[in-house]
Amino acid sequence: MVAAVILAGGAIAGAPAIAQSPLSPAAPPETAPPLPHPSSDASGAYVSDVLYVHTGEQRPASRTAASTGKAALYALSPQDASWTTVWTGEPIRGAVLVSDGEDLYRVGGAEVTGARRARPDLQRWDRTDGRWIDLTPMPSGRTDHAAVIEGRRLWVIGGWAPSVAAEGPGARFRPPAVPADDWRADVLVADLDADPVAWTVVETASLRLHSLAAAVHGDAIWVAGGMTPRGPELEAHRLDLETRTLAPAPVPPVRGRSRGVGLGMASTGGGLYASDINQLYRLDTDGRAWQALAYDIAPERANHALVGGADVLHIAGGAAHGRTHARVDRVETAPLRPSDVVEAPLRAAGAAGDRPPLAGARRWPGFRGPAFGHSQARDLPLTWSDGENIAWRHPVGGYGQSSPVVWDGLVFVTAIDGPWRETQIVEAVDAETGVLRWRHTLASSQPVEVSNIVAKGAPTPRVDAERVYYLFESGDIGALSHDGEPIWSRSLKADYGGIEGYGLGSSLAGNDGTLFVLAAHDGPSYLLAVDAATGETRWKADRPATSSWTTPIVVPSGGGELVVVSIDGSVEAYDAETGERVWWIDGLSGNRLSSPVLVDQRIVVPSADSRSNLALPIEHGGRLPDELVLWRGRSATASMSSPVVTGEAIYFINSRGVIRCLELGSGRSRWATRLASAAWATPIVNGDRVYVFGTDGVASIFAADAAEPIELARNSLTVSERVYGVAAVDGALLVRTGRELIRIGQGAGTGR
Repeated sequence: MVAAVILAGGAIAGAPAIAQSPLSPAAPPETAPPLPHPSSDASGAYVSDVLYVHTGEQRPASRTAASTGKAALYALSPQDASWTTVWTGEPIRGAVLVSDGEDLYRVGGAEVTGARRARPDLQRWDRTDGRWIDLTPMPSGRTDHAAVIEGRRLWVIGGWAPSVAAEGPGARFRPPAVPADDWRADVLVADLDADPVAWTVVETASLRLHSLAAAVHGDAIWVAGGMTPRGPELEAHRLDLETRTLAPAPVPPVRGRSRGVGLGMASTGGGLYASDINQLYRLDTDGRAWQALAYDIAPERANHALVGGADVLHIAGGAAHGRTHARVDRVETAPLRPSDVVEAPLRAAGAAGDRPPLAGARRWPGFRGPAFGHSQARDLPLTWSDGENIAWRHPVGGYGQSSPVVWDGLVFVTAIDGPWRETQIVEAVDAETGVLRWRHTLASSQPVEVSNIVAKGAPTPRVDAERVYYLFESGDIGALSHDGEPIWSRSLKADYGGIEGYGLGSSLAGNDGTLFVLAAHDGPSYLLAVDAATGETRWKADRPATSSWTTPIVVPSGGGELVVVSIDGSVEAYDAETGERVWWIDGLSGNRLSSPVLVDQRIVVPSADSRSNLALPIEHGGRLPDELVLWRGRSATASMSSPVVTGEAIYFINSRGVIRCLELGSGRSRWATRLASAAWATPIVNGDRVYVFGTDGVASIFAADAAEPIELARNSLTVSERVYGVAAVDGALLVRTGRELIRIGQGAGTGR
């Protein structure tokens, strides 16, 4: 259905054994058994203490796998370690599962194949015979509607009967308009005690809305969603059970692009709860406002089922970022507390006080620059807009998710081009003028069809005084002179086997003479040390097959150096000279996207699972026991953006675009505030400022190491693609989007 396609980004189901897409946050440990099969069309209900979940279609685990083409009903009793499949049948999308406490009912839905007819079905589950029994159908078929049971009355609200299929690659962004005849604006009520069941139309209520959620709370049915005649737009309504009239209701503070599509709603323990792609909300006791709760739905996923039991919520299935999930969260409602995210006060530009003296910088040699996001660049701009303080915009000759690197007036970027990533590109751009100096192209040794779940020019290159080094997700690696002349190249696929899954996402790390490559994917994985001058292998440490987008860090240790890698489940340190594993810690989760940071003699490891945010000592040997962990940052999570440190503070940015400041010494939360959007680029620390770039081109500059979130400036830049990375040199910020390189600041030393 259109609603599922919009939020899922053309989601494809995946089996639990398939690695999660690096384009979405990693999941913390399950709090309930996963469903037997992923679903972005789940609906759930309780009968006594047994939780039932209905999935409309068991979809393929990948784009190349075959669909089972079945709907399913699963059951989970409190003592069960896994779900029981109690029924499978012909697929149907958009059906709603409800319960009166004794029986299950399935309402409506649309056929998946053929004409995709919306069905008027009302069916009761017969537990004795294991089949659905047809009851009196609704007056008209509908799908993507809401249904609830209050007493012995079944209420059906909204929905549609699609006559236009949302197909094609652009459908999720520009869904076809819903014809007037397709809307199901009527509210229906069925008397379940009547024999046969009798339907009536509520004459006092009408609502043109599909992809909505509803729950009975108090003396009303609360409704929120979804898809309106104007397109995706969050609406909320209260349907009074006595007067049977609709009235506007408080709107949950949903942020981001979902705009109410794919919400969940459930009532339990006297509270009404709603959920969007990554957050839970609770209606206050007066019924006048929603509170955001301190609970991350991770991995984020829309079109999940939110089911209320006895003082517990279950969040089942869902999809986002091209991936469908079988995950089920079990959330006790008693411990839920309001989120501590606060609004940051905006301090006028120029009121930040005198800036500390900076040494100046003309180089940004690799991922996160010379010092884990810190820059000594002078005169970085504080304010800008589309028409102010923009020196130039250079269109890159392809698409790339990497950050720019800079060396003495040249900016280097990488990209891919072609529907199969068949062309790989390195460009050199004049830092002052934005003029293209040269472009080097090479054919991919492993073409893969471009999609939302594969890397696209993701690894950030590296540059030194002699060479610029590139790495692509295909495993093609090489070196060029600063004039663009090839020096050496090789294929990791040819040497060590194909790159499987999403491709390589880790960026190049290095020291004076060696490049370090983390090949972490679904196939043969390893950490590789490569001679920077020749490209020859110095050593190779084989690792288990694990997909990861983190980048190794090189840290001093004793008289030498360690290469530290953080990969989903573990952190490991290798001798930089020999490749011998020196120490490790395992039992972690979610540390596959955001890269670690070195702080004095500590390594801070970020994760999408708050229990796996760690501060670790550098000096150790063998397995690192829990008692040597310096702290665990349980209040913070990290997504694509890596953390940065200022003074006694460290900053994490989660998948919802919340930036949280922790005390560096203890890991305790100091403050948190919400950004304008999610952030993939690692922030830049420059003197007393922290520059944070959102994916949508909105940047916030915060006062560094402050006791509260103080926003010095907020600037908007119109971008057509996501912002992936930023570099800083004297007088300028260099912003990389998917297809552009942008210089903010008029020229060296002239930024304001």
